[in-house]
Amino acid sequence: MTKSKPKADDQPIRGRLQLERNGSTFLAPARVDLLEGILEHGSITAAAKAVGLSYKAAWDAVDAMNNQARSALVTRSVGGSRGGGTQLTEYGKRVIALVRRIEREYADVLSLLDEPESDFAEYSRLQRQLTLRTSARNQWIGCVTQVTLGLVRAEVSLALGEQQVRASVSASSVQRLQIQPGVELCLLVKATSVSLQLAEAEVALPASHNQLLATVADVRGGLDQLEIVAFMPGDRSVTAIVSASDAAARMRQGVPIRASFAAEQVVLVQLGAP
Repeated sequence: MTKSKPKADDQPIRGRLQLERNGSTFLAPARVDLLEGILEHGSITAAAKAVGLSYKAAWDAVDAMNNQARSALVTRSVGGSRGGGTQLTEYGKRVIALVRRIEREYADVLSLLDEPESDFAEYSRLQRQLTLRTSARNQWIGCVTQVTLGLVRAEVSLALGEQQVRASVSASSVQRLQIQPGVELCLLVKATSVSLQLAEAEVALPASHNQLLATVADVRGGLDQLEIVAFMPGDRSVTAIVSASDAAARMRQGVPIRASFAAEQVVLVQLGAP
């Protein structure tokens, strides 16, 4: 007995995301799967096996991505017959999170093709509005080290390399995002929420404020406001938009500083969450 073919409207429209640079493949589905495998296993051998690639093909893909990316996605440590451990950089983790987010948005747009009455203009407007509401110059990947639960609020401590950041969130958010020690989260902090002090200056700050040590890398702006970008250990950066005060004017390239912001200004985002 021949099975009846499913109706067209029973089959959702699907698409695959492939990114190119200079006419060559940069990120394709199999490569993103490989990166996720490296993140999970810490081994390119195990990651290659999980996605059905040979060891050589996996390394060829990693080398191609590293060469095309603005910063390395994968780092390796020498040791053993298979080359030791392999890990994603912070940039590599952000790339995965971004690609998966784009894929979900892409699927949402494709689903509109099955809805004749869909308003594409309204959808686009809402998406732009959402992006504006969630945009933040400072986006880091941190690992939860401690969670202190209260009746209403909770304090979450996260490691950014050798430095710590505290976030104050609702107790319900801890449960909803399944926040616990060892979990990696994306931290968002608006540049306007960050204040800067010279590292040598003695400034009294509220106990709830985070302080990150960094070195000024770039200063832009005019008479009223400055945008200052500083590098922290571990290839992370922090951006602040501050008034052009006398202290800010002394923050030139190479000057050590402290970037501070309240724990309440930190937004936590579950990696891979919609």
